[in-house]
Amino acid sequence: MNKIPVGKTISYAYSFTFGHIGAIIGLIWLPLILMAVLRFLPHLAGSGMDSTDQSPLVQGSQAIGNLAASALTLLLYAIMYVAVTRQALGLRQGTASVHFALGMPEFRVFGALLLVVMVMLAFLGTLAGAVAILAQVAGNTAPLAMLAVGVAAAGVLAFVYVSTRLWFLVVPVTVVEEQINLGRGWTLTVGNFWRAFAVILAVSLPIVIISVIGSAIIMGGDLAAPVPAATAKNPILSLMLFVQIADRHLPATLFLDLILAPFNLGLSLSAAAFAYRSLVQDTAVARAT
Repeated sequence: MNKIPVGKTISYAYSFTFGHIGAIIGLIWLPLILMAVLRFLPHLAGSGMDSTDQSPLVQGSQAIGNLAASALTLLLYAIMYVAVTRQALGLRQGTASVHFALGMPEFRVFGALLLVVMVMLAFLGTLAGAVAILAQVAGNTAPLAMLAVGVAAAGVLAFVYVSTRLWFLVVPVTVVEEQINLGRGWTLTVGNFWRAFAVILAVSLPIVIISVIGSAIIMGGDLAAPVPAATAKNPILSLMLFVQIADRHLPATLFLDLILAPFNLGLSLSAAAFAYRSLVQDTAVARAT
């Protein structure tokens, strides 16, 4: 059973990303701009609509619009994922000034990503339902309340485990083997969970830290403003306040996301590509890459 070479995978991810940053930008900038427009459209539409209108027709229209935007966003991600993964695997050479391809490779990756998202949403929904039932049954009973907390904690850990195993290799498997097969990535990562998790942390954590610090600087004044006591004590009201603050600073945070995206995608996709190639190195598939 092959193992993911953690150090070499991380080293390759960083060397590929910083060594091919121009090509990565060329491959992803157009889908990124389209995604930014999609993300900003509700902000523009909201300024001209009565946000207090909660009629079923309005809510249904908004739900359909959000679903369509989410599907289109996932498709745009698939376009970028295929291009950068092929570059990382050596299936594509050279630089690019602009790239926008929409064929079977992209639709296969879109289908695979959609399938993973659906599995994880079903997992989270089941977990939330189980915890809610336990919490309702527990009431003021301490043992049952502790059981509900334990189930929630175990569910979160299980979610991390399952999502890592399903998500880490889904793109290179789909791109190289030209099939949607979640079981293939799951099989390849047998005995490699901690290695995959370490790689994911190493390539994602720096970007997350920079993003959090940058967002905090952008929203700093509003975040530091005094919060009414009633709002501070209510988690739902506190979340709504944060969403409002984030909405006011959406153009600036979108710009930050655009700057970080080439590094984020380059690191994560090249790490997955290198890990995949290492795990199948003795097969004909590996020789094809």
